[in-house]
Amino acid sequence: FKQKTAYEIKECDWSSDVCSSDLTAEDMLTKEFVIGTSGPNTDGSLIVAIINKLLGTKIKLITGYSGTAPQLLALERGEIDGSSMAYSTVLTLRPNLHRDKEISVLLQIGRQKHPDLADVALLDDLLKDPQDKAAVAIIFDKYAMGRPFFTPSGVPPERVALLRQAFDAALRDPALLAEADQQKLELSPLPGSEVQALVERLYASPEDLVKRARLLLGTEK
Repeated sequence: FKQKTAYEIKECDWSSDVCSSDLTAEDMLTKEFVIGTSGPNTDGSLIVAIINKLLGTKIKLITGYSGTAPQLLALERGEIDGSSMAYSTVLTLRPNLHRDKEISVLLQIGRQKHPDLADVALLDDLLKDPQDKAAVAIIFDKYAMGRPFFTPSGVPPERVALLRQAFDAALRDPALLAEADQQKLELSPLPGSEVQALVERLYASPEDLVKRARLLLGTEK
């Protein structure tokens, strides 16, 4: 990873817990409700496991849904109470659900709030232990990178710089922006230098925090 990322295209920076409109954030702490997800080791399952451990929520998982569209359909049918998915996915697949207030967004997972969800808490806002905050950052900082592009080790720095400039120019292209808007895709690019700094910081994480993160994920006993 000497030459690392050329640039980063980030279609979505925020993951969220999306639930039926009659549920509130407070209900997460007092009621048992059901969230659908694809499988036991998917992001949705891991997010729910961590929320249950750190906040004491009573979320039950039902796995086996083939993707986000079937989860949203199950939510509309009342088969499940909610799902953990990218907010932009909801806007793309079922824009009417949030627009018409048929669903509620209870919690955000990410480094900062989505502009549409200023009143919805981040998971980090609800954590009191600094160690928990740091461990959660190790786990979920990957969402800031979205879909990274990187070069192999040994690429000359000037070539990496050119690649970054090319991506930067492409993301200002009116035709690309118009197509993204037509497909209801959010484009909020993160410069390659910032992605590289993030990767380096994650690799430099103290071992005790890495162990704490693994405990939260259930990969270490």
